[in-house]
Amino acid sequence: MKSKQFTLYGSATLLIALIGISIGGYWWQASGNQPAPMSGSVPVLRKSIDFPQNSASLSAGIDLTIFVNGLQTRDVVNIRPGGDKKVMVAAGSILPGDNASPTHGLMVRSGPALADSSLRLTPDAVTFNRPTRFDNVVFLDIQLPTTAKVQVVIDGDTKLKGSLARPLLLRNQEWVEGAQTAPGAMARAAMPRLDKSKELDRPVLDQSSGYYAVSFSSLRALEREDMAPKSRSVVIVLYIDESGRVEKTVPLTSLPTTELEQKIKKWRFAPYLIDGRPVRVSAMLTL
Repeated sequence: MKSKQFTLYGSATLLIALIGISIGGYWWQASGNQPAPMSGSVPVLRKSIDFPQNSASLSAGIDLTIFVNGLQTRDVVNIRPGGDKKVMVAAGSILPGDNASPTHGLMVRSGPALADSSLRLTPDAVTFNRPTRFDNVVFLDIQLPTTAKVQVVIDGDTKLKGSLARPLLLRNQEWVEGAQTAPGAMARAAMPRLDKSKELDRPVLDQSSGYYAVSFSSLRALEREDMAPKSRSVVIVLYIDESGRVEKTVPLTSLPTTELEQKIKKWRFAPYLIDGRPVRVSAMLTL
């Protein structure tokens, strides 16, 4: 009996260890800025800096500016609110994930390690210069203090400005709801490439809420008040019922005024049809 118990216990322990190695390979370590392993073999460049909350950018209403240069279509930039004392950044590269299958899932293969010089942190800025010498996918994960007001500048173009209420992820020039962890950002980067129109227009049913996630561009507005100027500083999720009315809104960034959210709630859309049947949908709006 003891032998059977020992074998059972040993097998369970080995299984847990293997699972831990396969999905938990990324840990923040205390050994300077050396790359740390993720998913067993993907080298990750990681850096952190104390958040002073009194940076020079505060005069402009911004605590931290994120500069990303050389971003390519399939690269992933994941930004998420977290602790209150540090800015923590992880970056790495993987080979294109076009080899996923229903039976084997995603196969994450390491790309070339990123040079330490590609990532620079100062008290008021994160600057990432993407290497262009190799054809691979880069992921960048940035954890910010919960209260930080951030500006995101991609190749000189401001893509976002404000505080984050939930994680946001930029891929294929579109903001979507982001990953909660750095390994989650890497997993998003490893997803197979989809044609942009297919990726945005294919309805995806959220079983827990009963809403189909669709692109905002696929909705037809019947009653909508224009919001000008378009500063790209607000990201908000709309939940729309079968009749096209906005049931609720979930801001992913801070809103400049409460009136803005109230105006959006008054918008009305044509019912979204799937197989000729109106359904409830959710869509992410960037203003």
